[in-house]
Amino acid sequence: MRNALTQYKKTATSTNSRGQILLMLYDGAIRALEQARVAIEQRRPDLKGARLSRAHAVISELDVTLDHEAAPEMCQNLSALYRFMLDQITDANRRNQAEPLAVVIEILTDLRQSWALAVEQVEGHAPTSEGHPAPSEEPSSWASAPRAALSIVG
Repeated sequence: MRNALTQYKKTATSTNSRGQILLMLYDGAIRALEQARVAIEQRRPDLKGARLSRAHAVISELDVTLDHEAAPEMCQNLSALYRFMLDQITDANRRNQAEPLAVVIEILTDLRQSWALAVEQVEGHAPTSEGHPAPSEEPSSWASAPRAALSIVG
């Protein structure tokens, strides 16, 4: 069963556009933070640590893949937001409190909604909440849209 899930995820990522992969990363970080918040409330430090680590890794990846040459000001602003969110995750972990996670979830949700609109404009279809639209080719117009600011390595 685990091999089937791994194969499904590999296929899903290889057939999605860069925009869809970006949305999937946001979805994964948000989901991990929501699970970490529940783990804190349930006093499950093992689960809290695993989910916070996952969210931290995703946000770190979003930060390091910014293409500062393509859109310097936007990337500088996004990087500052990502670093703030990483600090909030560290604070939530250290103090074992869920409040900082709510702030991060709100920021990620807002960013995800903005990117979803950009993806819809560029690709011509609305992504689902999990970032899985009908399969399509990556349009050449990505060269002038969110891809200009982010270089997601597939």
